[in-house]
Amino acid sequence: METSKKGGRNAHGHNGPSSTRRARKPGNGDSSGTMPTDDELDLNPHGRFRSDGSINTNQTNLFICTYNVRTLRTEEDLEALLDEIVNIKWHIIGLAETRRPGNLIKTPQGGHTLFTTSATSRSCNGVGFLVHKDIAQNISEYKEISDRIATLKLQINKKHTLRVIQVYAPTSSHDEIEVEDFYNDLDQIMSTDTSSFAILMGDFNAKVGLRRSTDEKGIGAYGIGDRNERGDRLMEFVASRDLVIGNTLFKKPINNYWTWESPNGRTHNVIDFILCDHRRLVMDVGTIPKVDTGSDHRFVRAKVRINKKFERMRMIKKGKSRSIDIELLSNKQEQFQLELNNKFSPLKDLVEDQPLNQIYEQVSTIILEEAEKLAKRPKTAITTTDKQEEEIWKLNEKRKELRPSDSRQYITRLNTQS
Repeated sequence: METSKKGGRNAHGHNGPSSTRRARKPGNGDSSGTMPTDDELDLNPHGRFRSDGSINTNQTNLFICTYNVRTLRTEEDLEALLDEIVNIKWHIIGLAETRRPGNLIKTPQGGHTLFTTSATSRSCNGVGFLVHKDIAQNISEYKEISDRIATLKLQINKKHTLRVIQVYAPTSSHDEIEVEDFYNDLDQIMSTDTSSFAILMGDFNAKVGLRRSTDEKGIGAYGIGDRNERGDRLMEFVASRDLVIGNTLFKKPINNYWTWESPNGRTHNVIDFILCDHRRLVMDVGTIPKVDTGSDHRFVRAKVRINKKFERMRMIKKGKSRSIDIELLSNKQEQFQLELNNKFSPLKDLVEDQPLNQIYEQVSTIILEEAEKLAKRPKTAITTTDKQEEEIWKLNEKRKELRPSDSRQYITRLNTQS
């Protein structure tokens, strides 16, 4: 039984479900150390969501979170979670180890919507989402992939969607076959998904530690600890899907990085992550220690910003990368046809109830992506990588720090010195 095996995870995970809820820790807060104001608790203070339910993409800040609750089996467990999140900003919370029997979509007290997958027959695993009532109408799709993976699709506007994937990865007590099955499921989701943006998050039961070199893809400069074998497997997946681990992008006090604590309180690791498919999608990722339902995990939250400028830049970047050598593609016609058949096959049962424009977008995206894989022209123009963009962003932030607060006085002083 999985709950009994968890005692052998040592520094890599849990020590079994807690029989009693841990007392609230006085003085804990979010990473800023301040309580939100009444205005901050208003999820639509500046017209973020239009009256028709669509999201205003001139500038949209979404707070997307992940939390291994360790159990959400009873109504008391759910009420405890709802009590803990009253005074924080959130829109979507991905949940791990819910342990609830049966598939469930319900509206608990407060009007938010709870989606949960069925736990195993042993009441293990289980994942799900808690969606804030203010954006529930924007959820266009919910899928249960397994008792370890579930996905939501958020309709941002008529053209753009955000895919959110919540996971609970196998622990170190599980064999490699189960781990590979888990990553194969994730790979299948990422391969067939046509959403504009994607966030993958949850308890990965893996330690990625610090970046091993400045050339390593998908990981930022900040983190704690060492990497283990499961961390190597996660980094392999991150690189293959061109993802970025949001936890490692932002400098925080050391105590704000860890997401899991050992039963004796002496060991801390980062095993819960929020990943995204573009560096500029996330503005911040951090833990919120004051959310404490008795779990040995911390609540992790990402501030996601989607605006028109970002969408436009991303679409331009995608367009530039799709320069296809038609002559080369024609020489690979049979292989191209085979790849398209493999990609279109899973979509056959999904398009019946979809609008024509969404079907067109999915089909055209698949054709372009597969053509690019087989017959992409060599790069001739200078382009910037995500790593270079990150360095440029850091330099701009440094420039802002060095610039005097009184710019006019500073310029006058420079003129007198010249």
